[in-house]
Amino acid sequence: MTDRKTQKTDPGKNEFVFKKREFDTLRRMQNDRCYATGRELNSVNINGSHIIPIRKGGEHVFENTCLVVEEIRDIKRKLTDEELVEISADVIRTLGKQYGYTIKAHSK
Repeated sequence: MTDRKTQKTDPGKNEFVFKKREFDTLRRMQNDRCYATGRELNSVNINGSHIIPIRKGGEHVFENTCLVVEEIRDIKRKLTDEELVEISADVIRTLGKQYGYTIKAHSK
């Protein structure tokens, strides 16, 4: 049985189309919060993105989509979650003090 959200009509081409139903499902799943920042999503700032960017090997399937705020859209489209966290930590280490933010790494 083929799942409608990942169905392929041509083995070399993915036919997933992000429609209102998927959009509404993601909004509910994410509690109207940005996947990456936790900021509130609204009709002005909401954007779809891939969890694993296509350019990093991600697929254009529902399971690889998320909703993000406008301010992070371009960054999230290019970076994996790990890369996003690493660059965000660098920004906080470099500029954070002047805005009252500090960061410390968790030991693994």
